[in-house]
Amino acid sequence: MGNSAACSCGQGPPPTVKQRLLKEQPLGFLPQALESWEFSSLDLDTEQLSLASFALLQASFSACGGADKDLLAGFVCGAREGYLPNPYHNFAHAVDVLHTMVRLGFWMPW
Repeated sequence: MGNSAACSCGQGPPPTVKQRLLKEQPLGFLPQALESWEFSSLDLDTEQLSLASFALLQASFSACGGADKDLLAGFVCGAREGYLPNPYHNFAHAVDVLHTMVRLGFWMPW
């Protein structure tokens, strides 16, 4: 019969984070939060953090790699998997720093 916990309604295994990133599925939080200083990476689970970082990178760097969704999704997944599960320097912290840099960059008079 297989593992029913891994399948959803008999449609096969659930999509990987990379597959979800490429399908542009809902973030699981309001996308407007990314455009606010009220954004808190600590309120998100790992999948939501991946989706948030994908959205931030894609919107901010479309001219230099953000337009290649497959490449960008691979980068986000690689970065996420490279972090160790420690209390401070973790993927949530990385997404928080990314959000801050994108917000600051938006206000810079380039």
